[in-house]
Amino acid sequence: MSIQAGFTLVPTSVFKEPYDKAIDALKDITTRVRDVPKIQMDLGYMLEREGRYEEAAQAFEAASRLAPLDPNPYVMVAHMKMQTNDPEAAVGGYRKALDLQPGADAVRVGLTRALMTVGNWAEAAVEVDRWRARRRARRRIVPSSSGCCCR
Repeated sequence: MSIQAGFTLVPTSVFKEPYDKAIDALKDITTRVRDVPKIQMDLGYMLEREGRYEEAAQAFEAASRLAPLDPNPYVMVAHMKMQTNDPEAAVGGYRKALDLQPGADAVRVGLTRALMTVGNWAEAAVEVDRWRARRRARRRIVPSSSGCCCR
């Protein structure tokens, strides 16, 4: 059995756990196609699913170098750093992602968690306050032509 992936048929067995076959295939592709961040991201996700967090972080870091304006690789690097018990490095990844996408509340939560883990409670409190302010701003009452006054 296979699934349609673009114009290529890919055996579904490649995508079942364990992901060794998919990881090997993606690693092979990355040696030949070095400038596509999505391939690095896919490799990172597969490595993460296998619990290979250090290798996943390296794949996500490669993606961040290829797509420096995309916040997603930085978030994933930060997540992997938290998984490998390196919250100080995670703080940097979360901050970079928030610089690129300030409205990403889930990233702000990750940053807050990392800050608390390293014992930086004052900065964590500031991030919580920022999150609350954004949430209040989204809940404000605005006039609507549909007759409803809430957004």
